[in-house]
Amino acid sequence: MAVRDLQRARTVYGDIRACWVAKGAALEAHERLSVITVAASLRDFAFLTHIDAEFQSTVADFLRGNGLSAEPCSAAFDLDIESEGIAGPTIEVYKRAQGARGPLSGLGVWSKPTFLAARVGMTSLGGALSYPPCCERMDLRTKQRDHELFLAAIVEEEGDDPQRVEQALLERREYSKASYDHCHDWNDRFVQTLSRFPFVLHTACDDCLQFDQSPTENLSREYEDLAASVSPELHLMVRWGARALSYRPDHS
Repeated sequence: MAVRDLQRARTVYGDIRACWVAKGAALEAHERLSVITVAASLRDFAFLTHIDAEFQSTVADFLRGNGLSAEPCSAAFDLDIESEGIAGPTIEVYKRAQGARGPLSGLGVWSKPTFLAARVGMTSLGGALSYPPCCERMDLRTKQRDHELFLAAIVEEEGDDPQRVEQALLERREYSKASYDHCHDWNDRFVQTLSRFPFVLHTACDDCLQFDQSPTENLSREYEDLAASVSPELHLMVRWGARALSYRPDHS
């Protein structure tokens, strides 16, 4: 990691305190920390996907005033879909339709103008956000599995017909996937990550959750040190946000 620019991180934190950078209160602290890691030169890129449109331009102006780049950004759908028994043209129509129906979007924040790119691919997003490679691979596998099951569910109902599949996606019809285990597993990892590593900005893979001194644990320690150095308020908010996001009431 690069040497931290604590002064810029503190200034940026002070500038954006009056702005909401996430619509959900529990996410607010982690999205602020996301920006601060870039301001401190710990990461090259942050992606605010929960920011309200009302505050987007104001936050962008503050960030630019501190030497960062901030522009509207979206993540292109470029996942590889491997659905056995489904024709290539149907898969290509699915990928094209997914790319057009609503990409992940928000405010991109770059440490330097040279990193500026208004569009990043979903396959490279984790790396751009400095996820550990092991966690990035887990996240990609989960997303790919979800889309493969969704496409299979559409074909099960509509047939292996590119036009009918495209129309189904355009109309945003709902289909029941054959399995949701991948989603449950990811959600379990998400909760465990917030409980064990409240300062990281990604969902940890199974290895990171199982072993000590993992890449995720090291990142959490580094980001916690940054948060505490920037503001005790931010440090407390992140801990509260992690607890709120990982809370699971006992229904037994």
